[in-house]
Amino acid sequence: MPVDPQIQALLDKGTGVPATHTLPVDVARAQYEARIALMAPAADIASVRERTIDAAGGPLRIRIYTPHGTGPFPLLVFFHGSGFVLCSLDTHDGMCRNLCAGSACVVASVDYRLAPEHKFPAGPEDCLHATRWAGMHAVELGADRTRIAVAGDSAGGNMAAVTAIRVRDDCSARPRELRGLRESDCDIAVHSGRHVHGAVRRDEPDAPRLRGDGDESGGLHHRSAREPCHLSHPGPRFGSTAR
Repeated sequence: MPVDPQIQALLDKGTGVPATHTLPVDVARAQYEARIALMAPAADIASVRERTIDAAGGPLRIRIYTPHGTGPFPLLVFFHGSGFVLCSLDTHDGMCRNLCAGSACVVASVDYRLAPEHKFPAGPEDCLHATRWAGMHAVELGADRTRIAVAGDSAGGNMAAVTAIRVRDDCSARPRELRGLRESDCDIAVHSGRHVHGAVRRDEPDAPRLRGDGDESGGLHHRSAREPCHLSHPGPRFGSTAR
C-alpha cells in the first residue's frame, strides 16, 4: 500500500536529519518550524487574532481562533506540545484551526514560556494564568463562560492536566459560600492516553460521558466533582479532576 503523499513528503524531509536530542536548542526549534511548510491546508474558520496579556513572566501571547457560525461558542484553551522546549503558536496553527472548525469552539492557543531559558514552573504558571484570563474574558472572545475546556498535545497534554488539577485544588481554601456549583453541575475528565488531555465543564448532570473504543471508561480517569470550585478570580467554574 503506498504511503499518503503528505506523510511521504514528511518522511523524505526527515531523511538524514539529525535526531532532535542531538541538536542545539535553537537548531532543533528551527527544524520543527521548517515542518510548517509541509503541513496540509488547515480548515477554514471565521477569524484568527492575537492578544498579548500581562503575566508574571512578562507579556504572554494568546492566539484566538473563532469558528463560523453564531456564538457564543464553547471555549478551548490549548497548550502546544514538544517536550516543553520546542514548537510554538505557529507550529500548531493548523492543528488549532482544525480544532476550532471541527469542534465549533473558540480556541485560545497559549504561547507559554519554554525551557531551558525559562525554568520550571514558568510554563505551568503561564498556562494557569492564560486559562484564568480566558475564562474572565470569555464573553469578549465570543465564548460561553460556562463551557470551558483545557487541552493539549503531548507535553501540552501534561500542561492541560496540571492546569485542570490546579484549578480544582485552588478552591480548597475558599469559603463554601463562594463555591457556586452543585456536585452534579461539573465534571472534569483527563484522558490517560499519550496525545491529548483535557478538562471539561458540564452544566447538565446527565450529560453523556466521554467514551472511547476500549473499556467502559473509554480510556478516561473520571469521577464526579466532590467539591464545587471556581477560578481564583470571579468567573467560570470548574470541578475536580483526575486521580
